[in-house]
Amino acid sequence: EVSGDAAGEGYTFITPGNPDFAPSEGLLYSWFPPAPCEGTPMAGTLSSEAEFLCEGQNVPLSISGTSEYASGIAYSWQTSPDESDWTEISTQVSGSAQLPFVSAAYYRFVITCNGAEDISNSVFVETLADVQYASVPFTETFDAPWEDRCGTANVPNADHWSSNPTVGFLPWFPEDPSIYSLPAFSGTAAIFQSLFNEPSSTSDQSTADLDFYVNLEGDLNYNVSFHYVNIIPGDSLEVLFSDDAGENFVSKGYFSALETADASLEVWNEYTVALGQINSAECIIRLRGISSGDFSTMAVDDFEVYACEAPSATVETSSAILCAGDEAILTATGGDEYLWSTGETTPSIAISPDETTTYSVQVFNEEGCASLTEFTQVVEICSSVRNADKANLSVVYPNPAKDNLTVEFHYEGVNQMTLFNLAGVQVVDRASANERIELDMTYIQSGVYFLRIISEGGQTEIHKLVKL
Repeated sequence: EVSGDAAGEGYTFITPGNPDFAPSEGLLYSWFPPAPCEGTPMAGTLSSEAEFLCEGQNVPLSISGTSEYASGIAYSWQTSPDESDWTEISTQVSGSAQLPFVSAAYYRFVITCNGAEDISNSVFVETLADVQYASVPFTETFDAPWEDRCGTANVPNADHWSSNPTVGFLPWFPEDPSIYSLPAFSGTAAIFQSLFNEPSSTSDQSTADLDFYVNLEGDLNYNVSFHYVNIIPGDSLEVLFSDDAGENFVSKGYFSALETADASLEVWNEYTVALGQINSAECIIRLRGISSGDFSTMAVDDFEVYACEAPSATVETSSAILCAGDEAILTATGGDEYLWSTGETTPSIAISPDETTTYSVQVFNEEGCASLTEFTQVVEICSSVRNADKANLSVVYPNPAKDNLTVEFHYEGVNQMTLFNLAGVQVVDRASANERIELDMTYIQSGVYFLRIISEGGQTEIHKLVKL
Protein backbone atom coordinates (compact mmCIF):
# COMPACT_ATOMS: atom_id res chain seq x y z
CA GLU A 1 0.00 0.00 0.00
CA VAL A 2 1.38 3.41 -0.99
CA SER A 3 -0.28 6.58 0.12
CA GLY A 4 0.39 10.23 0.77
CA ASP A 5 2.94 12.07 -1.32
CA ALA A 6 4.30 8.84 -2.85
CA ALA A 7 1.01 8.12 -4.61
CA GLY A 8 -0.48 11.58 -4.97
CA GLU A 9 -2.54 13.15 -2.21
CA GLY A 10 -5.74 11.22 -1.62
CA TYR A 11 -4.73 8.14 -3.63
CA THR A 12 -3.84 4.66 -2.44
CA PHE A 13 -1.99 1.88 -4.25
CA ILE A 14 -3.09 -1.60 -3.14
CA THR A 15 -2.10 -5.02 -4.45
CA PRO A 16 -4.78 -7.44 -3.19
CA GLY A 17 -3.48 -10.82 -2.03
CA ASN A 18 0.18 -9.74 -2.15
CA PRO A 19 1.02 -7.56 0.89
CA ASP A 20 4.79 -7.98 0.28
CA PHE A 21 4.65 -6.26 -3.12
CA ALA A 22 6.08 -2.74 -3.25
CA PRO A 23 6.46 -0.45 -6.26
CA SER A 24 10.00 -0.10 -7.57
CA GLU A 25 11.74 3.21 -7.01
CA GLY A 26 12.05 5.48 -10.07
CA LEU A 27 9.02 4.11 -12.01
CA LEU A 28 6.04 6.23 -13.20
CA TYR A 29 2.56 4.99 -12.24
CA SER A 30 -0.85 6.07 -13.59
CA TRP A 31 -3.66 6.09 -11.07
CA PHE A 32 -7.35 5.35 -11.59
CA PRO A 33 -9.63 7.19 -11.46
CA PRO A 34 -8.00 10.13 -13.21
CA ALA A 35 -7.48 13.36 -11.47
CA PRO A 36 -10.71 15.21 -10.62
CA CYS A 37 -12.25 17.45 -13.25
CA GLU A 38 -11.64 21.14 -13.19
CA GLY A 39 -13.56 24.08 -14.63
CA THR A 40 -16.65 23.84 -16.83
CA PRO A 41 -16.93 20.69 -18.97
CA MET A 42 -18.23 20.62 -22.57
CA ALA A 43 -21.57 18.93 -23.25
CA GLY A 44 -20.94 18.72 -26.99
CA THR A 45 -23.47 18.33 -29.82
CA LEU A 46 -26.54 16.08 -29.54
CA SER A 47 -28.20 14.38 -32.53
CA SER A 48 -30.86 11.72 -33.14
CA GLU A 49 -30.99 9.19 -35.96
CA ALA A 50 -34.81 9.29 -35.95
CA GLU A 51 -37.09 12.29 -36.34
CA PHE A 52 -40.30 10.24 -36.11
CA LEU A 53 -40.99 7.32 -33.80
CA CYS A 54 -43.86 5.19 -32.51
CA GLU A 55 -44.65 4.47 -28.89
CA GLY A 56 -42.54 1.60 -27.55
CA GLN A 57 -39.54 2.25 -29.79
CA ASN A 58 -36.20 3.56 -28.51
CA VAL A 59 -34.92 7.06 -29.23
CA PRO A 60 -31.42 6.67 -30.75
CA LEU A 61 -29.44 9.62 -29.35
CA SER A 62 -25.71 10.30 -29.74
CA ILE A 63 -23.42 13.03 -28.36
CA SER A 64 -20.15 14.21 -29.90
CA GLY A 65 -17.49 16.69 -28.72
CA THR A 66 -18.17 16.14 -25.03
CA SER A 67 -15.44 16.39 -22.39
CA GLU A 68 -13.45 13.23 -21.78
CA TYR A 69 -14.21 11.22 -18.70
CA ALA A 70 -12.74 12.54 -15.47
CA SER A 71 -13.37 11.91 -11.82
CA GLY A 72 -16.25 13.97 -10.52
CA ILE A 73 -18.03 14.43 -13.88
CA ALA A 74 -21.79 13.64 -13.85
CA TYR A 75 -23.92 12.90 -16.91
CA SER A 76 -27.65 13.31 -17.41
CA TRP A 77 -29.99 12.55 -20.33
CA GLN A 78 -33.13 14.65 -20.01
CA THR A 79 -36.47 15.06 -21.77
CA SER A 80 -39.15 17.75 -21.85
CA PRO A 81 -42.45 18.18 -23.71
CA ASP A 82 -41.92 21.94 -24.09
CA GLU A 83 -38.19 22.67 -23.48
CA SER A 84 -39.19 24.09 -20.10
CA ASP A 85 -39.74 21.34 -17.54
CA TRP A 86 -36.92 18.84 -17.91
CA THR A 87 -36.92 15.33 -16.44
CA GLU A 88 -33.85 13.13 -16.05
CA ILE A 89 -34.31 9.74 -17.74
CA SER A 90 -30.78 8.28 -17.68
CA THR A 91 -27.31 8.85 -16.20
CA GLN A 92 -25.40 6.32 -18.30
CA VAL A 93 -21.79 7.33 -19.04
CA SER A 94 -21.77 6.88 -22.79
CA GLY A 95 -21.67 8.91 -25.94
CA SER A 96 -24.96 7.41 -27.07
CA ALA A 97 -28.26 6.33 -25.56
CA GLN A 98 -31.35 4.26 -26.40
CA LEU A 99 -34.16 5.86 -24.44
CA PRO A 100 -37.80 4.68 -24.38
CA PHE A 101 -40.09 6.78 -26.57
CA VAL A 102 -43.58 7.54 -25.30
CA SER A 103 -44.69 10.68 -27.08
CA ALA A 104 -43.33 13.70 -28.97
CA ALA A 105 -40.64 15.38 -26.81
CA TYR A 106 -37.35 17.30 -26.67
CA TYR A 107 -34.12 15.63 -25.53
CA ARG A 108 -30.83 17.06 -24.27
CA PHE A 109 -27.52 16.05 -22.66
CA VAL A 110 -26.19 17.68 -19.47
CA ILE A 111 -22.63 17.38 -18.10
CA THR A 112 -21.53 18.65 -14.67
CA CYS A 113 -18.16 19.14 -12.91
CA ASN A 114 -18.16 20.21 -9.26
CA GLY A 115 -21.31 22.24 -9.78
CA ALA A 116 -20.23 23.74 -13.14
CA GLU A 117 -22.72 22.64 -15.81
CA ASP A 118 -22.91 22.61 -19.59
CA ILE A 119 -25.99 21.69 -21.61
CA SER A 120 -26.07 20.41 -25.19
CA ASN A 121 -28.46 21.53 -27.85
CA SER A 122 -31.92 19.93 -27.71
CA VAL A 123 -33.40 17.69 -30.40
CA PHE A 124 -37.10 17.10 -31.04
CA VAL A 125 -38.48 13.65 -31.87
CA GLU A 126 -42.05 13.56 -33.16
CA THR A 127 -44.70 10.89 -32.93
CA LEU A 128 -45.30 9.34 -36.32
CA ALA A 129 -48.90 9.84 -37.40
CA ASP A 130 -51.22 6.89 -37.59
CA VAL A 131 -51.72 5.25 -40.95
CA GLN A 132 -54.02 7.45 -43.02
CA TYR A 133 -57.02 6.21 -45.01
CA ALA A 134 -56.30 6.97 -48.65
CA SER A 135 -58.85 8.35 -51.05
CA VAL A 136 -59.68 6.43 -54.23
CA PRO A 137 -58.58 5.81 -56.85
CA PHE A 138 -55.53 4.61 -54.91
CA THR A 139 -52.47 3.11 -56.60
CA GLU A 140 -49.26 1.74 -55.11
CA THR A 141 -46.40 0.65 -57.39
CA PHE A 142 -43.91 0.10 -54.54
CA ASP A 143 -41.29 2.09 -56.46
CA ALA A 144 -41.23 5.14 -54.15
CA PRO A 145 -38.29 5.94 -51.83
CA TRP A 146 -38.24 3.66 -48.83
CA GLU A 147 -37.89 4.35 -45.11
CA ASP A 148 -38.68 2.50 -41.90
CA ARG A 149 -41.95 3.39 -40.24
CA CYS A 150 -42.97 2.30 -36.72
CA GLY A 151 -40.79 -0.78 -36.87
CA THR A 152 -42.38 -1.76 -40.16
CA ALA A 153 -39.43 -2.54 -42.36
CA ASN A 154 -39.33 -1.02 -45.81
CA VAL A 155 -42.48 1.02 -46.01
CA PRO A 156 -42.39 3.71 -48.71
CA ASN A 157 -43.04 7.43 -48.35
CA ALA A 158 -46.77 6.98 -47.83
CA ASP A 159 -49.01 6.69 -44.81
CA HIS A 160 -51.62 4.39 -46.31
CA TRP A 161 -50.32 0.89 -45.69
CA SER A 162 -48.16 -1.30 -43.44
CA SER A 163 -46.99 -4.89 -43.10
CA ASN A 164 -47.08 -7.40 -40.27
CA PRO A 165 -44.97 -9.02 -38.93
CA THR A 166 -42.03 -6.70 -39.48
CA VAL A 167 -39.08 -8.95 -38.70
CA GLY A 168 -37.99 -12.55 -39.08
CA PHE A 169 -38.94 -14.73 -42.03
CA LEU A 170 -42.30 -13.14 -42.66
CA PRO A 171 -41.95 -9.52 -43.79
CA TRP A 172 -43.09 -7.89 -46.99
CA PHE A 173 -40.27 -5.78 -48.40
CA PRO A 174 -39.23 -4.18 -51.72
CA GLU A 175 -36.95 -6.17 -53.95
CA ASP A 176 -36.27 -6.97 -57.56
CA PRO A 177 -38.24 -10.24 -57.79
CA SER A 178 -35.81 -11.73 -60.30
CA ILE A 179 -33.21 -11.98 -57.54
CA TYR A 180 -35.40 -14.64 -55.96
CA SER A 181 -36.10 -16.60 -59.15
CA LEU A 182 -39.35 -14.72 -59.71
CA PRO A 183 -39.97 -13.02 -63.06
CA ALA A 184 -39.19 -9.31 -63.02
CA PHE A 185 -42.01 -6.78 -63.27
CA SER A 186 -42.35 -3.12 -64.27
CA GLY A 187 -40.66 -0.44 -62.17
CA THR A 188 -37.73 -0.81 -59.84
CA ALA A 189 -39.34 -3.09 -57.26
CA ALA A 190 -42.33 -5.14 -56.28
CA ILE A 191 -43.53 -5.93 -52.79
CA PHE A 192 -41.86 -9.25 -52.14
CA GLN A 193 -42.62 -11.74 -49.41
CA SER A 194 -40.41 -14.44 -47.99
CA LEU A 195 -42.47 -17.06 -46.20
CA PHE A 196 -41.06 -19.83 -44.08
CA ASN A 197 -42.64 -22.47 -41.90
CA GLU A 198 -40.82 -25.32 -40.20
CA PRO A 199 -41.49 -28.47 -42.29
CA SER A 200 -42.23 -30.40 -39.10
CA SER A 201 -44.99 -28.00 -38.12
CA THR A 202 -48.50 -29.41 -38.38
CA SER A 203 -50.20 -26.42 -36.73
CA ASP A 204 -51.23 -23.14 -38.32
CA GLN A 205 -49.43 -22.23 -41.51
CA SER A 206 -47.13 -19.23 -41.42
CA THR A 207 -48.74 -16.04 -42.66
CA ALA A 208 -47.76 -12.45 -43.34
CA ASP A 209 -50.21 -9.58 -43.84
CA LEU A 210 -50.02 -6.50 -46.03
CA ASP A 211 -52.69 -3.95 -45.04
CA PHE A 212 -53.97 -1.10 -47.22
CA TYR A 213 -56.03 1.64 -45.56
CA VAL A 214 -58.59 3.26 -47.87
CA ASN A 215 -61.61 5.53 -47.61
CA LEU A 216 -64.49 3.86 -49.46
CA GLU A 217 -67.32 6.26 -48.78
CA GLY A 218 -70.02 7.07 -51.31
CA ASP A 219 -72.04 3.83 -51.32
CA LEU A 220 -70.32 2.87 -54.58
CA ASN A 221 -69.14 -0.39 -56.06
CA TYR A 222 -65.40 -0.83 -55.41
CA ASN A 223 -62.84 -3.18 -56.96
CA VAL A 224 -59.26 -4.15 -56.12
CA SER A 225 -56.76 -5.16 -58.77
CA PHE A 226 -53.12 -6.24 -58.53
CA HIS A 227 -50.45 -8.26 -60.29
CA TYR A 228 -49.34 -11.42 -58.52
CA VAL A 229 -46.70 -14.10 -59.03
CA ASN A 230 -46.25 -17.30 -57.04
CA ILE A 231 -43.96 -20.17 -58.08
CA ILE A 232 -44.27 -22.52 -55.10
CA PRO A 233 -47.05 -25.16 -55.27
CA GLY A 234 -49.27 -24.97 -52.22
CA ASP A 235 -48.57 -21.32 -51.37
CA SER A 236 -51.59 -19.06 -51.44
CA LEU A 237 -52.70 -15.46 -51.23
CA GLU A 238 -55.99 -14.50 -49.57
CA VAL A 239 -57.71 -11.13 -49.97
CA LEU A 240 -59.48 -10.05 -46.77
CA PHE A 241 -61.64 -6.96 -46.25
CA SER A 242 -62.77 -4.90 -43.26
CA ASP A 243 -65.12 -1.90 -43.31
CA ASP A 244 -64.81 -1.21 -39.56
CA ALA A 245 -61.13 -0.24 -39.20
CA GLY A 246 -59.99 -3.83 -38.74
CA GLU A 247 -62.42 -5.03 -36.10
CA ASN A 248 -63.78 -7.72 -38.44
CA PHE A 249 -62.53 -9.19 -41.70
CA VAL A 250 -64.27 -11.24 -44.40
CA SER A 251 -62.60 -13.18 -47.21
CA LYS A 252 -63.07 -11.73 -50.70
CA GLY A 253 -60.72 -13.87 -52.79
CA TYR A 254 -58.25 -16.75 -52.62
CA PHE A 255 -55.42 -17.55 -55.03
CA SER A 256 -53.32 -20.67 -54.67
CA ALA A 257 -50.74 -22.62 -56.63
CA LEU A 258 -51.79 -26.17 -57.40
CA GLU A 259 -50.40 -29.23 -55.65
CA THR A 260 -48.36 -29.82 -58.79
CA ALA A 261 -46.36 -27.17 -60.58
CA ASP A 262 -48.67 -24.67 -62.25
CA ALA A 263 -46.93 -22.94 -65.12
CA SER A 264 -49.54 -20.18 -65.17
CA LEU A 265 -48.36 -19.02 -61.76
CA GLU A 266 -44.73 -18.69 -62.91
CA VAL A 267 -45.66 -15.49 -64.73
CA TRP A 268 -47.27 -12.30 -63.49
CA ASN A 269 -51.05 -12.49 -63.61
CA GLU A 270 -53.48 -9.63 -63.04
CA TYR A 271 -56.39 -10.30 -60.69
CA THR A 272 -59.49 -8.28 -59.89
CA VAL A 273 -61.45 -8.74 -56.67
CA ALA A 274 -64.90 -7.21 -56.21
CA LEU A 275 -65.47 -5.71 -52.78
CA GLY A 276 -69.10 -4.91 -53.52
CA GLN A 277 -71.07 -1.80 -52.61
CA ILE A 278 -69.29 -0.07 -49.73
CA ASN A 279 -69.89 3.09 -47.70
CA SER A 280 -67.21 3.36 -45.01
CA ALA A 281 -64.36 5.82 -44.43
CA GLU A 282 -62.22 3.28 -42.51
CA CYS A 283 -61.65 0.24 -44.70
CA ILE A 284 -58.69 -2.13 -44.71
CA ILE A 285 -57.81 -4.40 -47.62
CA ARG A 286 -55.51 -7.15 -46.36
CA LEU A 287 -53.35 -9.33 -48.59
CA ARG A 288 -52.43 -12.41 -46.56
CA GLY A 289 -49.61 -14.63 -47.82
CA ILE A 290 -49.85 -18.21 -46.56
CA SER A 291 -46.89 -20.57 -46.61
CA SER A 292 -47.28 -24.19 -47.69
CA GLY A 293 -44.86 -25.34 -45.00
CA ASP A 294 -41.40 -24.79 -46.50
CA PHE A 295 -39.45 -21.77 -47.71
CA SER A 296 -41.54 -20.02 -50.32
CA THR A 297 -41.79 -16.78 -52.24
CA MET A 298 -44.42 -14.61 -53.83
CA ALA A 299 -44.69 -11.00 -54.97
CA VAL A 300 -47.35 -8.35 -55.62
CA ASP A 301 -47.15 -5.19 -57.74
CA ASP A 302 -49.37 -2.44 -59.17
CA PHE A 303 -51.96 -2.57 -56.40
CA GLU A 304 -55.04 -0.44 -57.17
CA VAL A 305 -58.40 0.35 -55.55
CA TYR A 306 -61.10 2.07 -57.60
CA ALA A 307 -64.83 2.58 -58.00
CA CYS A 308 -66.59 1.50 -61.18
CA GLU A 309 -69.98 0.77 -62.73
CA ALA A 310 -70.57 -2.87 -61.92
CA PRO A 311 -72.76 -5.22 -63.96
CA SER A 312 -76.18 -6.14 -62.62
CA ALA A 313 -75.83 -9.82 -61.79
CA THR A 314 -78.36 -12.43 -60.69
CA VAL A 315 -78.10 -16.04 -59.53
CA GLU A 316 -80.80 -18.68 -59.88
CA THR A 317 -80.93 -22.30 -58.74
CA SER A 318 -82.50 -25.31 -60.39
CA SER A 319 -83.88 -26.34 -56.99
CA ALA A 320 -85.00 -23.71 -54.51
CA ILE A 321 -85.09 -26.35 -51.75
CA LEU A 322 -82.58 -29.14 -52.08
CA CYS A 323 -82.49 -32.46 -50.27
CA ALA A 324 -79.14 -33.12 -48.64
CA GLY A 325 -76.83 -34.87 -51.07
CA ASP A 326 -78.86 -34.02 -54.16
CA GLU A 327 -77.47 -31.88 -56.97
CA ALA A 328 -78.56 -28.43 -58.06
CA ILE A 329 -77.33 -26.08 -60.77
CA LEU A 330 -76.54 -22.46 -59.91
CA THR A 331 -76.58 -20.10 -62.88
CA ALA A 332 -75.26 -16.53 -62.86
CA THR A 333 -76.20 -13.98 -65.51
CA GLY A 334 -75.39 -10.37 -66.28
CA GLY A 335 -71.69 -10.43 -67.15
CA ASP A 336 -69.00 -11.55 -69.57
CA GLU A 337 -66.79 -13.48 -67.13
CA TYR A 338 -67.51 -15.24 -63.84
CA LEU A 339 -65.54 -16.32 -60.78
CA TRP A 340 -67.35 -18.42 -58.17
CA SER A 341 -66.32 -18.88 -54.55
CA THR A 342 -65.76 -22.53 -55.52
CA GLY A 343 -63.04 -21.43 -57.96
CA GLU A 344 -65.05 -22.25 -61.09
CA THR A 345 -65.25 -19.72 -63.94
CA THR A 346 -68.31 -20.89 -65.91
CA PRO A 347 -71.71 -19.16 -65.76
CA SER A 348 -73.29 -22.32 -64.27
CA ILE A 349 -71.93 -24.65 -61.63
CA ALA A 350 -73.16 -27.90 -60.12
CA ILE A 351 -73.42 -28.05 -56.33
CA SER A 352 -74.32 -30.81 -53.90
CA PRO A 353 -74.17 -29.37 -50.36
CA ASP A 354 -75.09 -31.37 -47.26
CA GLU A 355 -76.43 -28.29 -45.50
CA THR A 356 -77.72 -24.84 -46.32
CA THR A 357 -74.76 -23.04 -47.92
CA THR A 358 -74.09 -19.53 -49.25
CA TYR A 359 -72.21 -19.25 -52.54
CA SER A 360 -70.79 -16.07 -54.07
CA VAL A 361 -69.85 -15.17 -57.62
CA GLN A 362 -67.91 -12.24 -59.07
CA VAL A 363 -69.43 -11.15 -62.36
CA PHE A 364 -67.18 -9.08 -64.67
CA ASN A 365 -68.22 -6.88 -67.57
CA GLU A 366 -66.15 -6.01 -70.64
CA GLU A 367 -64.48 -3.08 -68.85
CA GLY A 368 -63.24 -5.39 -66.08
CA CYS A 369 -65.57 -3.99 -63.43
CA ALA A 370 -67.05 -6.61 -61.18
CA SER A 371 -70.01 -7.04 -58.89
CA LEU A 372 -70.24 -9.57 -56.10
CA THR A 373 -73.48 -11.54 -55.76
CA GLU A 374 -74.33 -14.09 -53.08
CA PHE A 375 -76.89 -16.87 -53.17
CA THR A 376 -77.97 -19.13 -50.32
CA GLN A 377 -78.93 -22.65 -51.33
CA VAL A 378 -81.50 -24.00 -48.89
CA VAL A 379 -80.94 -27.67 -47.98
CA GLU A 380 -83.45 -29.90 -46.21
CA ILE A 381 -82.78 -33.25 -44.56
CA CYS A 382 -85.74 -34.76 -46.43
CA SER A 383 -85.88 -37.72 -44.01
CA SER A 384 -89.25 -38.95 -45.24
CA VAL A 385 -89.55 -38.40 -48.98
CA ARG A 386 -87.32 -36.83 -51.61
CA ASN A 387 -89.81 -36.05 -54.39
CA ALA A 388 -93.44 -36.06 -55.31
CA ASP A 389 -93.29 -39.52 -56.89
CA LYS A 390 -92.65 -41.01 -53.42
CA ALA A 391 -95.01 -38.70 -51.55
CA ASN A 392 -96.77 -40.14 -48.56
CA LEU A 393 -97.56 -36.94 -46.69
CA SER A 394 -99.80 -35.34 -49.24
CA VAL A 395 -101.23 -35.31 -52.74
CA VAL A 396 -100.99 -32.11 -54.78
CA TYR A 397 -103.07 -31.45 -57.91
CA PRO A 398 -103.51 -30.26 -60.59
CA ASN A 399 -99.94 -29.92 -61.76
CA PRO A 400 -99.52 -27.74 -63.82
CA ALA A 401 -101.96 -25.47 -62.02
CA LYS A 402 -103.64 -22.35 -63.36
CA ASP A 403 -106.30 -20.97 -60.97
CA ASN A 404 -106.36 -23.26 -57.93
CA LEU A 405 -104.09 -25.82 -56.31
CA THR A 406 -105.47 -28.57 -54.06
CA VAL A 407 -103.41 -30.19 -51.29
CA GLU A 408 -104.73 -33.30 -49.51
CA PHE A 409 -102.86 -34.36 -46.35
CA HIS A 410 -102.50 -38.04 -45.41
CA TYR A 411 -101.65 -37.41 -41.75
CA GLU A 412 -103.63 -35.74 -39.01
CA GLY A 413 -102.28 -32.74 -37.16
CA VAL A 414 -101.01 -29.34 -38.17
CA ASN A 415 -99.17 -29.34 -41.49
CA GLN A 416 -96.93 -26.48 -42.62
CA MET A 417 -97.06 -25.64 -46.33
CA THR A 418 -94.57 -23.21 -47.96
CA LEU A 419 -94.30 -22.27 -51.64
CA PHE A 420 -90.92 -21.02 -53.01
CA ASN A 421 -89.91 -19.65 -56.40
CA LEU A 422 -86.71 -20.66 -58.17
CA ALA A 423 -84.74 -17.92 -56.44
CA GLY A 424 -85.66 -19.39 -53.05
CA VAL A 425 -88.05 -16.55 -52.22
CA GLN A 426 -91.03 -17.54 -50.09
CA VAL A 427 -94.32 -16.88 -51.93
CA VAL A 428 -96.89 -18.62 -49.70
CA ASP A 429 -96.58 -19.82 -46.10
CA ARG A 430 -99.59 -21.46 -44.42
CA ALA A 431 -100.29 -23.86 -41.58
CA SER A 432 -103.47 -25.96 -41.51
CA ALA A 433 -105.02 -28.78 -39.48
CA ASN A 434 -107.54 -29.54 -42.23
CA GLU A 435 -107.31 -32.67 -44.31
CA ARG A 436 -107.63 -30.65 -47.49
CA ILE A 437 -106.92 -27.04 -48.46
CA GLU A 438 -107.01 -25.07 -51.69
CA LEU A 439 -104.61 -22.34 -52.75
CA ASP A 440 -105.63 -19.44 -54.99
CA MET A 441 -102.98 -19.36 -57.73
CA THR A 442 -104.44 -16.55 -59.82
CA TYR A 443 -102.18 -13.88 -58.30
CA ILE A 444 -99.01 -15.95 -58.65
CA GLN A 445 -96.83 -15.38 -61.71
CA SER A 446 -96.32 -18.19 -64.20
CA GLY A 447 -93.22 -20.28 -63.67
CA VAL A 448 -91.70 -23.17 -61.75
CA TYR A 449 -92.18 -23.42 -57.96
CA PHE A 450 -91.43 -25.77 -55.11
CA LEU A 451 -93.98 -26.69 -52.45
CA ARG A 452 -92.54 -27.87 -49.13
CA ILE A 453 -94.79 -29.86 -46.78
CA ILE A 454 -93.73 -30.38 -43.14
CA SER A 455 -95.91 -32.61 -40.98
CA GLU A 456 -96.53 -32.07 -37.28
CA GLY A 457 -94.10 -34.91 -36.64
CA GLY A 458 -91.33 -33.15 -38.60
CA GLN A 459 -91.42 -35.24 -41.79
CA THR A 460 -90.68 -33.28 -44.96
CA GLU A 461 -91.45 -33.67 -48.65
CA ILE A 462 -91.05 -31.37 -51.63
CA HIS A 463 -93.27 -31.08 -54.73
CA LYS A 464 -92.12 -29.40 -57.92
CA LEU A 465 -94.99 -27.37 -59.43
CA VAL A 466 -95.62 -25.50 -62.66
CA LYS A 467 -97.89 -22.44 -62.61
CA LEU A 468 -99.50 -21.71 -65.98
